[in-house]
Amino acid sequence: MNVHILWILLFSTTVFGQQYHFNHHEISTDLVRSNPSVVYRHKTDFVFIASSEGLLKYDGIKHKVILRNDSGSNKVRSLFQDNHTLWIGYEDGAIYTYVNDMLTPWVIPEGWPNAPITSILRDISGLIWIATYGEGLYIYDNKTLYNIDADDGLLSTDIYTMVAMKDGRIFVGTDAGIQECGFKNNQKLILSPAFSSALKNDIITVLQSTHDGSKLYVGTYEHGLWLADLRTNHLIQTPLSNQNITDIQLLLDDEMIIQTDNKQQLFHYNTNQNIVSGISTSGLESDLSIIDIFVDVEASIWILCRNNGLVSASANFIKFYTGIKDIQTIQSIKA
Repeated sequence: MNVHILWILLFSTTVFGQQYHFNHHEISTDLVRSNPSVVYRHKTDFVFIASSEGLLKYDGIKHKVILRNDSGSNKVRSLFQDNHTLWIGYEDGAIYTYVNDMLTPWVIPEGWPNAPITSILRDISGLIWIATYGEGLYIYDNKTLYNIDADDGLLSTDIYTMVAMKDGRIFVGTDAGIQECGFKNNQKLILSPAFSSALKNDIITVLQSTHDGSKLYVGTYEHGLWLADLRTNHLIQTPLSNQNITDIQLLLDDEMIIQTDNKQQLFHYNTNQNIVSGISTSGLESDLSIIDIFVDVEASIWILCRNNGLVSASANFIKFYTGIKDIQTIQSIKA
């Protein structure tokens, strides 16, 4: 194993910084063709990577590709962890679960959606919510699958992101703004939050709730990052007003890592101090070409890069897994 020590400097407009070191670990390079897009670290300590060639499971040493047993697309679009069950949404609308090393199709009488699955979650009442790109929302109440689309008042059926709040509210981000959705007594509820008028017709790319559920971070494609205070319905624009936001990962309620469409740059944002710091690297073999980021329950930061592979980082270190470098087909990563 070859280990190289590099450094990362956290910088901002103020004169302070933080250094991290990199450990390179050599693993298999078979992921070159898998077009990664999402990274996620599971409770079992495995890292899962969504790719166009299937679900990739990585144990820190080696990886294996988990494929469907039907003729459908193996391109994974979304991952969701529900206790020890990993839900997988596919490009063709299929939904599978992965438990105890078994990939199993989620069977429902109505059948799967016919559009890419962009997000899956379970709310506090136990309802399963499914966001699609093209067919709006689906809700499953353990008996019936319901659809929410434009006829129900959805601004757009192209949904990029979705988040469940602690109080049970569901917010969805579309290419025409943000909406609040609900389902009670078999009735579909579609609301426009008081703060949503400022984001009218914006492409909402990311929604992230604070841990206490009192605030909602809203990432947009053209107008940067916003903070919605759900107690006062105030919407505040952050210093990242000129960025196209592609991901938001909380470290603490007042600290987060932000990914933009600038694939060479991550940002650290401290909301209490209202300071945005760029995270830059040096000494790498090539540019980062960041694909996806994820912060796990241990506050470790996982970074999936097109040219530099899989990276894990904490307050003390960042690891570069060079065996997953030059990746062309991985879609995302989850752990």
